[in-house]
Amino acid sequence: MGKFILSRVNERATRSKGGIIGYGLAFFFIAKAILIAATIACTAVYMRNGIDVQSLMVFGGDPDVVLARYGKWLAIFMVAIYAPLTEEVAFRLGLSFKRLHAALSIAFLMQLIISFFTGTDMCGRAISWGTALTVGCLLYFATKEDIWKRLGEKFRIPVIYVMAIAFGLIHFAAMDSITLIALPFMFLTVLQPMVAGFVASYYRVNLGFWWGVGIHILNNVPGIIMIAFS
Repeated sequence: MGKFILSRVNERATRSKGGIIGYGLAFFFIAKAILIAATIACTAVYMRNGIDVQSLMVFGGDPDVVLARYGKWLAIFMVAIYAPLTEEVAFRLGLSFKRLHAALSIAFLMQLIISFFTGTDMCGRAISWGTALTVGCLLYFATKEDIWKRLGEKFRIPVIYVMAIAFGLIHFAAMDSITLIALPFMFLTVLQPMVAGFVASYYRVNLGFWWGVGIHILNNVPGIIMIAFS
């Protein structure tokens, strides 16, 4: 039995660049198809029991929600560029275990987490970004490259798993409420970005950061299209 996609950190030794791209895309589309089918089946079960499950939750990543919040062109920018870039910096740039990359990742991840508590108004953003950038600078200037190299040699694969799973689970925070009855549907909703994150992590460690950003944008393409033609 082959290794799971997140454990494949040295693919360049056995696969060509095209082979890596192809494996990632195959995993992405097969997993997405399975999840879409599971979501349809899950929705049908709810409907059979007289439950409109989508009315029980509002997902902040839903194209209609993003469009209503930002307007058409800013929504396209947020979904196509801002979210993929900032989230990849937060969750995957640091997987190189280079000092600058690690400091930036931790800073962006801290900003994302702190903003959940401080809000997104001007004061909240100042607090979250100020704290995050301070910690990022301290990490960069107070550590040395060889420390991160040793950490990577010892903890690289566990960190890849933790960050990939955390990337998916953090999407629960984009839901306006979490109810027990809707939890199966919510979990399937969260698995969609989590699976895309698995492929982004695979591309990040085997091809480079921008390949991870690319698959993230590809995952957001349906949302981008829905917003553009609304």
